[in-house]
Amino acid sequence: MKCKQSRALFEALMKGILSSESSAGLRRHLTACKKCDAEYRYFYLGRQILRKDAEEIEPSPFFYARLRARIAAQESEREQESLLPFWDAVRQFAPVTLIIIAFMLTLTIVSLRGQPPITAVEGLLDARYAMSEEGLIFSDELDRDHVLETVLSRGRNGNE
Repeated sequence: MKCKQSRALFEALMKGILSSESSAGLRRHLTACKKCDAEYRYFYLGRQILRKDAEEIEPSPFFYARLRARIAAQESEREQESLLPFWDAVRQFAPVTLIIIAFMLTLTIVSLRGQPPITAVEGLLDARYAMSEEGLIFSDELDRDHVLETVLSRGRNGNE
C-alpha cells in the first residue's frame, strides 16, 4: 500500500467501516512507514480532541418559537417585496411619460400658434357656405330655425 492510499483510509479506519483486509493492509503500512504512522497519530489525536470538546448544545426552550417567528417575518417581507418591483417600474417610467406628454403639448401649442383662431361666428359661416353648396338657400341673417333646419337636413342626408 502506498502512503497516499493509506492517508485516504485514516478516517474509515477510525469509524470502523474499513474491511478486514484493508484494515490489516493499512496497519502493516503504518508499522512499516514512520511518516504515515506519525500522521495517523496526529489525525487520531485531533479526532479525539474534537470529539471530547464537541458537547451537545441544548437550544433554549424559546429557540424554535423565535425561529418560526423569524421565518414567518421573512415570508411576509417576501410577499411585500413582490409588489415593490411593480411600483419601482411605475416610478421609473413616470418621469419619462411626463416628459413625452410635455413635449407633445409643446409641439401642439407651437403648431397652433401660426394659425389664426377660429371664432364661433366663423365656424357657423363656414357651415352656412357649405350648406349653400348643398343647395340650401343662403340668407344674410343666421337664425336658430335655419341652423336647426340645416342640422336636420344633414342628418337625413347622412342617413340616406
